Amino acid sequence: MLNARIAGIRKLLTRSSVVAAGFVLLTSLAAFGQEPIKIGISMSVTGRFERPAGYLFEGHKLWEKHVNQRGGIQGRPVKLVFYDDKSDPAEAIKLTRRLATVDRVDFLFSPYGSELTAAVASVIEELGVPAIASIVATVGPWQGKNAKWMTQFSSTAPLYLMGSVDLAIERAEAKNIAILYEDTPFPVGVADGLRARAKERGLKILMDEKYDKALTDWSPLVSKARSLGAEFLAGGGYYPAAVGIARAAAGIGYRLKLLALVVGAADPKFVKDLGLLAEGVAGSDIWLPSVKTRGFVVEGATIANEDFVRSYREEFKRDPEYWSAAGYGAGQLLARAINESLKRARKADRNLIRDFLFSYLGETIYGDYGVVKLGQADAGMQVRKQHFVIQWQKGKKEVVWPRELASAEPWIGWPK
Repeated sequence: MLNARIAGIRKLLTRSSVVAAGFVLLTSLAAFGQEPIKIGISMSVTGRFERPAGYLFEGHKLWEKHVNQRGGIQGRPVKLVFYDDKSDPAEAIKLTRRLATVDRVDFLFSPYGSELTAAVASVIEELGVPAIASIVATVGPWQGKNAKWMTQFSSTAPLYLMGSVDLAIERAEAKNIAILYEDTPFPVGVADGLRARAKERGLKILMDEKYDKALTDWSPLVSKARSLGAEFLAGGGYYPAAVGIARAAAGIGYRLKLLALVVGAADPKFVKDLGLLAEGVAGSDIWLPSVKTRGFVVEGATIANEDFVRSYREEFKRDPEYWSAAGYGAGQLLARAINESLKRARKADRNLIRDFLFSYLGETIYGDYGVVKLGQADAGMQVRKQHFVIQWQKGKKEVVWPRELASAEPWIGWPK
């Protein structure tokens, strides 16, 4: 697995070299006469996050290529520097510190996901390096922390499945819910949102239970939900949980009005692995290839979402996922911030770029961006990014909520 994954990453590089515990991404910069702007990433090349992190990195990589193809940011090329954190929080902390103090990168993209970013958040604040948390849904690194250096690019965890509660009530006519979730930051945040929305809408909570991230058999939890008479089952954690919960429910003949899971239910691999069992399963998505968005590349050049999708397919021979779009979009945001600093101060000034990231309201191919302003208790927390409830129908991922954005009518009842 390790060698195969490393080989895959190497294919993304124009040139590659092994450096201690990781790799430095070396883009051919000979055509540029100026010092490159270095962006560091502690990246999960291996470990339990390697699949989504791989998509995220491809988005970052395509952004780097597009910027440099267009002459750089005000003539300065960008260069990604990364190491494999093995999906381990302790390793991510060590590598983030190394990127800032040994490699002396100018800026940072956070590691993949809530767990690793929560681990490195205090280190980023200590180091004073402007950072964008590309794909982090938990609010922990920002809520009440008065953050000064890292902003949240993606949507917050409590919003992920909130819409599924509205869907369950208004279309499936569910009267109750069972909430099952992994005891790590992101799934806990998702459960917080489900719980709050259920209480707000008067949906009775029959079960509200967390499980250890090492769990591999969800049958006892699913059996308990069934014995309690839960009509709507929601929650989960990462990909193995989405597959495991669906299989466990089907294995005991559990019939539900609605099954909604994160984050694996949005993954195209989900329908390939589960086949007919995936039909009717709902999930959450925060970006789609069809959305009409556009974002900054370099001064005088933007790219539409549809062009990003086409370029990604050409580059990587597969369809992008929301992780890919987040990686590219975070690059667009950083490029705009750097561009403004170079125009104003003729250098990539950390304070100016930090101030831009905390104040900018705008759009990338990933969607809307805007965070709580600097100096406030929740500074840096994302407040503008929207979610969709998706559902697998005939092997295709359809948007079924909110109504005004729906591409198909929701299917009620699972399994189909």
